[in-house]
Amino acid sequence: MRVIAGLLLLSVIFTIESTQARAAACEALSYGYVGYTENGTRNFVKKQLERKINAWKDEHSAPRARVGRTQVSCKIFLKIGFFTEHECHAKAKICR
Repeated sequence: MRVIAGLLLLSVIFTIESTQARAAACEALSYGYVGYTENGTRNFVKKQLERKINAWKDEHSAPRARVGRTQVSCKIFLKIGFFTEHECHAKAKICR
């Protein structure tokens, strides 16, 4: 009975540690920018995040790293008359 309880406890500890190791191998990367047009700012943020992801892959020697879906959100940052600035943020999760 003690052996089974010990193996069960060891199994739980191993599962928790492996889950933490997998989480530690992942990072959330993001990039934000303020620009004049929403579409231009959105595209710029996406391209800059892609550059950041490629730099991360080179830095960590992980050319086959898995990249999650890129999420881009934009909102109006400043509006004065016909002058409008948009703030966009892009984020993605990357794992080794």
